[in-house]
Amino acid sequence: MQKKAIILLANGFEEAEALVPFDFLKRAGIDVKLVAVQDVADKAQVIDQGFIVSGSHGLKVLVKECLMCVKAEEFDAVIIPGGLRGANNISESKLATERILNQKNSNKTVAAICASPVVVLDKAGYFNTNSEVGVCYPNMDNGKPYLSGKNGTKGVCVSNNLITSRGPSCAEDFAFAIIEKLVGKEIANEVKDDTIYVNKDR
Repeated sequence: MQKKAIILLANGFEEAEALVPFDFLKRAGIDVKLVAVQDVADKAQVIDQGFIVSGSHGLKVLVKECLMCVKAEEFDAVIIPGGLRGANNISESKLATERILNQKNSNKTVAAICASPVVVLDKAGYFNTNSEVGVCYPNMDNGKPYLSGKNGTKGVCVSNNLITSRGPSCAEDFAFAIIEKLVGKEIANEVKDDTIYVNKDR
C-alpha cells in the first residue's frame, strides 16, 4: 500500500524545509500533500483554487487543501517545516496540535525541523513521556537535553517514530530520514542516486 504524508504549511514557513522533503518524498513514490493550516489568526490567502501560503523569504505557494479538509487517519507521516513565524502559526492551531499528538499516540511518524521541534512539538507536550529525543535550530533548545544538538548525526535525529532536524541545510538529510522510515533504505538510496546526493554515508 502506498505510504501517505502531509506537510503542514502556515504563513512564514521555511521554504527549503517544506519543498525539499515534498520533492524527495514524491520521487520516493510517497503520496505527499501540502496542506494549509487555517485555524489561526495569520491565515493563508483564500482563492478559488485553494490557498496561497507565504514563505519566510517571500515565496508564495498554491496549496489546494487545508488541514481541516483531510482525515488524520489517512497519513503515515505529518511533517512540520520550520521558519519561526510559520512554526508559531502552527503551534497556535488547535487542529494541528491535535493531529500531531494523535500521530504520536498512534505510533505514526512525526517529522519536524528547525524551530518546530521547540515551538510546535515541545509546546504541545510531545516530549512529556521522555520516550523521544530530538534536535532543533541551534541555541533554541534552552539547555533541554532532549533537544540537544548532540542527539542524532548529520543534523538529524531519529527517535522511535520522531524525526527532527536542525535547519535548512539539513533538509536533504531530513527528507532521506523520512523516506527511509516510511519506505526503507533501498528506496532512500535510489533517490540519493537520482538527485546526485554528495554526502552519501552507506
